[in-house]
Amino acid sequence: MRGNLIIAGQGVAPTSMGLTNDFSYKNFTLSIFVDAKFGGEIYSATNQLGARYGLSEITLPGREGGIAVSGTDVSGNPVNTTVSAYDYWRSYSDVTSNFVYDADFVKLRAVSFSYNFPKTYLSKTPFQSISLAFSAHNLWTIYDKVPNIDPESNYSNSNAQGLERASMPLTRNYGVTLNVKF
Repeated sequence: MRGNLIIAGQGVAPTSMGLTNDFSYKNFTLSIFVDAKFGGEIYSATNQLGARYGLSEITLPGREGGIAVSGTDVSGNPVNTTVSAYDYWRSYSDVTSNFVYDADFVKLRAVSFSYNFPKTYLSKTPFQSISLAFSAHNLWTIYDKVPNIDPESNYSNSNAQGLERASMPLTRNYGVTLNVKF
């Protein structure tokens, strides 16, 4: 039975934070950036469709023998019966609030490892300084509560935050940087 419309959550996380730190030893520097957001919610149509069509792990129970349900019907009469997994998960997927999740996350957003060549190596060259760095971004989701999707997923490229449907996770990027000063 359809209920009243409710506010299911806040699409924009009210709390965001980041922590960055540099560790240096001799001519080497390691930089680490950890990013986090808390307090937002996300509706996942990917998880809803996975449940609807039996593609999600949550739909495994009841595939053999059905699912026992109990409750009341629209007249208030008690109901104790077994329904097929197909019927159960199709009905379950019609309830939007079943697919609203806390979008809290903590991610290792970036790591950079660099080497600054000593000035003694550069004394007979036209260079004032040379550094070489390796960097990587979007390396690891340390913590999140949303199954099967990236908690930063989005429905479109507009400002429609808190909605997700068949989106791809953020890409992991690697790079090498050579910085030369004359």
